[in-house]
Amino acid sequence: MNLSYGLAKTGGAGATDWAFGTDLGIATDSQQRSWEVARTPAKGSAATFTTVAVGSGYTVGKDRTLIQTATDGSGTGLKVIADIVEDNGNLIVGSGLQPTAGFNQFQNSLLLAFDASNPDPYTYARVTATGQAFTGVSNAIPGISATGTAATFIVTVNAGVVTKVTVAAGGTIYRIGDVVTIDKATLELNGSFGGGIIFQGDLKLLVTEDNVLGRINSPGSTIIQNGGSGHAIGDVITLSEEGSTVVGTGGVTIGTLGIANPVVTAPNNRYPRAVKTSTGVQGTPKTIEFVGMDDVNVIIGGFTAGTIFPFNFKQIIDAGTDAALGEITILY
Repeated sequence: MNLSYGLAKTGGAGATDWAFGTDLGIATDSQQRSWEVARTPAKGSAATFTTVAVGSGYTVGKDRTLIQTATDGSGTGLKVIADIVEDNGNLIVGSGLQPTAGFNQFQNSLLLAFDASNPDPYTYARVTATGQAFTGVSNAIPGISATGTAATFIVTVNAGVVTKVTVAAGGTIYRIGDVVTIDKATLELNGSFGGGIIFQGDLKLLVTEDNVLGRINSPGSTIIQNGGSGHAIGDVITLSEEGSTVVGTGGVTIGTLGIANPVVTAPNNRYPRAVKTSTGVQGTPKTIEFVGMDDVNVIIGGFTAGTIFPFNFKQIIDAGTDAALGEITILY
């Protein structure tokens, strides 16, 4: 068999010596090249989950990106893709509700008919005494829904037209497609408008998927995008939606991990590929204890003088080795 080896190092007093119980790797490259791609996941990278807690606090839709925000372990960087469905019907505070199509048509018809020289009764919101278009912002006021309850809303009126409605308090049991009605009397009596205001009818708003918080759909819809690193089996991870100001309450429990080999970046070590001894004759072979590439110790016997044994290893341990330090040569 033709075996070709490069550098040889013999333990002893020379400049190329090695020692028992030391890492025998040689740095061959101090930096990962730009075209090199890590082929194994980071140590402690999540591979599967045992349970998924559906939680709440996510925007409704498919393929939402959820990121790790807390853990009872020490791992970091977990990121998953999940489908989010309706849950308790909590509205998203600060989200904007759109007027219904019918209300928009009504408001726009008034706006198109407006005549500045004879304003009464045109524009949706006007000053009672003059008929002129009104501008103002309400405080938090309630609305009525067929299903939802307890939410409040801030209404912005500009030049007689409702231009924005935002959620002030989230309430509960709202559903996508619900119509929220803020009646004419509530609008006219709102203290922030200052009184003396008349509205031409009730304000009607449509609840969409942009307004309702949801939960993780099911364990099967949760796909790992980035397993992170440093996790352990059984770690409980809390997940929030990427880019959202709402803190999610759902999470996962780590079931299994990916290949537990750290990605090598720098240095990129080269380890011995073979070993031989200068002692040991027929009937008195030597034994050597190695630390293998999987970090597991193994004791191998039968080494005779001058025989090369091909074997990848990281260290040679003194305790289980018969041969003296200067009698063992490692080959790269």
